[in-house]
Amino acid sequence: MKKNLFVFISAIILMLACNKSPVETEIKTGFVQITGKIDDYKGIFRTGKLTYFDGITRTVKEKIFKIDDSGTFILSFDLTHPITGSIFFDIENEYYSGFYIEPNEDYHILLKDGKLFFTGDNAGINTEIKKYRDTLYSILSNEIKAAEFLHEKGLPMDEYVNAQKTLEETKLRILEDFITQKYISKEAFEVIEKEIKFKTAHSWICYRYDYSQGWPKIREGLPSNFLEQIINQYPIKNIKDIESRNCIDYISNIIILIEEKNFNANKKIGFIKKTKEFSENEMKIVEQIIKRNREIYTSNEYDIFNTEENQKKLTYLGAQYNLQALLSQLENIKPDFGRDILISQSISKNFFENNISPKQSDWDKIEKSIGNKSLYNYLKNFNYKKTPYEDEITEELKTNIEEIIKKYINPYTGKIIYIDFYSTWCGPCRTEIPFAKKLYEKYSGKNIVFLNLCAQSNKENWENHIKQKEIKGENFLLTNEEYNLFAKLYHIKGFPTYVIIGKQGEVINNNAPRPSNTIAITQTIEELIKVQ
Repeated sequence: MKKNLFVFISAIILMLACNKSPVETEIKTGFVQITGKIDDYKGIFRTGKLTYFDGITRTVKEKIFKIDDSGTFILSFDLTHPITGSIFFDIENEYYSGFYIEPNEDYHILLKDGKLFFTGDNAGINTEIKKYRDTLYSILSNEIKAAEFLHEKGLPMDEYVNAQKTLEETKLRILEDFITQKYISKEAFEVIEKEIKFKTAHSWICYRYDYSQGWPKIREGLPSNFLEQIINQYPIKNIKDIESRNCIDYISNIIILIEEKNFNANKKIGFIKKTKEFSENEMKIVEQIIKRNREIYTSNEYDIFNTEENQKKLTYLGAQYNLQALLSQLENIKPDFGRDILISQSISKNFFENNISPKQSDWDKIEKSIGNKSLYNYLKNFNYKKTPYEDEITEELKTNIEEIIKKYINPYTGKIIYIDFYSTWCGPCRTEIPFAKKLYEKYSGKNIVFLNLCAQSNKENWENHIKQKEIKGENFLLTNEEYNLFAKLYHIKGFPTYVIIGKQGEVINNNAPRPSNTIAITQTIEELIKVQ
């Protein structure tokens, strides 16, 4: 364990030692406005959605906007850093991605024949990026597709990494030709170059998962310096690095890998025990949870322990422990942007994603650990709350929302509604199917409806999915506009998401337990059924 800890710290030191870039790392929020026009607009879809990632916290942000009768729309939002590959439009059942946006700029776009075109003064860099990508895919389409499935081939690590690096080198050679021929600007070159390199970094770090059984599990036999090798070749230097989705996910995987390799159940138990937040009998349950003993969830003792208050305490203390463990590994390393962004995403992963905030004592430690004070201030003021969007719904959207409520929710008034928002391509969604079937069978004939709302899927795949998986309950395929409105209403961030609606149509829980969390969802349903 001590050797592994030394290796991880050495890896972070290497990442930071490479950070000599003069690029500005101050976190400054800038205003962005996008004005769009849909060519030959039919007026069927009245809203659209923009989704983008915040790289500092790796959180998803969304903007739903109205489309007027002429097919024109305007939306504005705050942005802290340039983004590419982590932003996309969902308009008229079409997805548009692969473009570049930066703070303090106005953009004009045209949607025509299923394609997105940038027009006006800021069209240049996106036109250049598109030209490169079109050329790249015309040359390397098969190789790029094959690389996406290399993790399923059971290759030795060296062979896998060499294949990814060879593809990276080929992409970079084509990019060098573009800059030599003056097809693209230096700015576009730098955006694409970072995207290419961090694609390899992300693929490499994800090699630690073995998919040979059809689902990811930690691969055995990885070298002790696995992380060190990756970070040595792909350091995170400045805020320009986190503009790409590849880098954002790469950072996230570094944090997860550190937590995986340094997980110590006894230390975590000892940490929680010292807080005296739980009684002696409750600590026995906590110990089994931390030691990942699944049998504890079916015990009577767990049923007694499993209160909302206890779950909140356990979630907070787990987040506090993970933060303390990470900071202890980094305390002897000079603060720099790469180090700071690891802390930043770790805070978001452990606190914000669980809808909780660090306490002041935690913030005091964080402030001492983060060298970039603008980044610290950004985190301290970050709006992490996950609540329904009702207070943000404009008058213009209310009519459309009322229509989907009338169509999908009102028919079941008087019954509890357990909604599953899913997609046919979603792996975690498929994992829940056997548990969902058992839940349906358990409450068949009871005063509850299982409403399965499929989104972002085509009709043929949806119909085959229902038939092949024998999906029980009420099944509907949402249009993109319908899903966007539900996402706005219930704060849906991804698949699967489960929502519980009460007998009078009220939202009971917009982040309800999954079917696989048998104890929690059963307890919730039982309590609601009892309510007259």
